[in-house]
Amino acid sequence: MLDHVGALRSRHRQVVLVVDSDDQRRHDLGSLLGDRSISVVGARGAREALAILDSRTVHCVVVDQDLGSELAPLLDEVAIRRLDDGSPIALVTVARDPLDQAINSRMETLARSRPVRLVGNPQELFDATALFLHRPVLGAPAPARAAFGASPADPVLEGRRVLLVDDDPRNLFAISSVLESQGMEVLIAENGQDAIDVLMNEPAIDLVLMDIMMPGMDGYSTMEVIRRQDHFADLPIVALTAKAMVGDREKAIDAGASDYVTKPVAIDMLLEVMHRWLDR
Repeated sequence: MLDHVGALRSRHRQVVLVVDSDDQRRHDLGSLLGDRSISVVGARGAREALAILDSRTVHCVVVDQDLGSELAPLLDEVAIRRLDDGSPIALVTVARDPLDQAINSRMETLARSRPVRLVGNPQELFDATALFLHRPVLGAPAPARAAFGASPADPVLEGRRVLLVDDDPRNLFAISSVLESQGMEVLIAENGQDAIDVLMNEPAIDLVLMDIMMPGMDGYSTMEVIRRQDHFADLPIVALTAKAMVGDREKAIDAGASDYVTKPVAIDMLLEVMHRWLDR
């Protein structure tokens, strides 16, 4: 299934194709890159990406390094395609870790004949796509501008300390990048026990983002332990979970959550929830 961002499409809109096997990360990137003039379509792998390229005009392709063996042939396929006016399709590769030398060389070769950029974080990704699509940063939607530092950070969030608890490093990367761009200090815990330890050693934490589905001590159990401490009775805890079953919200609240956001996380919604709890 493909992800689509934006309500209406027209032939005047530019299209960005985000190719990433991680559903949440693909959703978050789509939320941040799309606006009224740019439509974002997602693909989980090379096969879906090629089907999209065969069926519609795509102006920019964003490819994640986690595609592994699919990455090189997809880069080559994008390189031979052209837009209707003969111009090349822009290409951005997202790499949080050093790329294989062969892929680096391929990127350098492609960069001689088309717009190509290697980026390592959401800020660089937004800047690259804004450049390639001739979109000024100020033309981005408000959540995207805030997330990438294109407008002043929300004063309610700026300078606050947040503890992000999640066992998936990809989620930690995506969410912490957005929060740091808001001027927040982000502390990381990869499991429930680590989260408790951080809170005990770092008492000046303003809010906790708690993943629910973690191995060992899950988010429910972790929140129950935190709430047993009197000095954490008023600490805002926002539960994050990929499950959306009936009763999940109530279960999270009963365990000690102040609020509840489902995954894939919509960045604008997450920031709104955090603003509400920190602006009390």
